[in-house]
Amino acid sequence: MQSRIVRGLVAAAAAPLVLLAGACGDSRSTTAAPTKPVSTALTAKSGQEILAAARDALATAKSVRLKGVIADKGQRITMDLRIGSQTAAGTMKVPVQQKGKPLSAQIKYVKGKLYIRSPQMMRSLGGAQAAGLIGDRWFYSSKDTLAGPFEEFIDLKKFSGVFTAHGGNVLKGATKTINGLPAIALTDSEGGVLYVATTGKPYPLRLAPGTASAEKLDLLEYDAPLAATAPKDAINIDNPKF
Repeated sequence: MQSRIVRGLVAAAAAPLVLLAGACGDSRSTTAAPTKPVSTALTAKSGQEILAAARDALATAKSVRLKGVIADKGQRITMDLRIGSQTAAGTMKVPVQQKGKPLSAQIKYVKGKLYIRSPQMMRSLGGAQAAGLIGDRWFYSSKDTLAGPFEEFIDLKKFSGVFTAHGGNVLKGATKTINGLPAIALTDSEGGVLYVATTGKPYPLRLAPGTASAEKLDLLEYDAPLAATAPKDAINIDNPKF
């Protein structure tokens, strides 16, 4: 379950970089909440039922901050990204190509357009000439060739859709405090773990490849305000003059 989720997210994040190559020819600290008693109502449910409740809660949240690392088959993606309903803003560090060097990028998703700012990425994929034309400015695609593969990261409802077992077994594990909140672990046959809050709304709190893994993706600051504005003077990479 968790491993399948991570695998899908890694594949999604790597895909747009291929499209970009063809086209080119707010951070807040988390304050731990007081530990609350574990909800027996949630923990009494089956693993599949808890996963479904977590997916539904995530889909209806106003926003969430994704912070940490996801990895699969040697590919690592680091992010500090806030996403809401068809809105996103933050940073990601993704491999340029299969097992390529990770490059940092700022991203914004506003009114159906994905904006990216990454001189390193533009130089690696578009060459020195394209990098010289864009410099440190934001760029976007009027043909929406950038946004599609990033869908799971720039829209909360679509991101919540990856939280599914795909027919696999979901087992309940031990309870644990995650970022100050009581949570229950859901595990799959591949050893992955998803921690779900057991008090308040059953929000997903952490994704990890294993209970003892240092690599993890935390889901923080649910329902905090998210205001993203389109960057001024962003360059359309589909413009023939470019």
